[in-house]
Amino acid sequence: MAGYHVRQEQPLTLRDSEPEPDVAVVPGAPDDYRDHHPFSAHLVIEVAISSEDIDREKATLYSEAGIDEYWIVLPELRIVEVYRQPSPNSGYLQKSELTTTDELCCDVLLAPPMPIARLLS
Repeated sequence: MAGYHVRQEQPLTLRDSEPEPDVAVVPGAPDDYRDHHPFSAHLVIEVAISSEDIDREKATLYSEAGIDEYWIVLPELRIVEVYRQPSPNSGYLQKSELTTTDELCCDVLLAPPMPIARLLS
């Protein structure tokens, strides 16, 4: 993806914490972050095997940081929770649950849709 790169299990430096999301799509190139971690991301993905409650609590943190989209992948339930429209004071204004009959698309990155069933296989 031109203009973005993917980071796995690496910190984001947010206002009051440094979470380490499973996946973060951040602007720029890896060299842009030699001296510091990214301060935000366009997309953050957490895979919740045993951390479902913690990952839902992170939605507020990511929304306050202005992260455009936040996905929680729940493989055991075969669901992806998608959070969009961050608000610094109100959390994400849009939340949807997608199942294996749905397609997932990233509004921010304009990526082609992916069937949830394929993601969870």
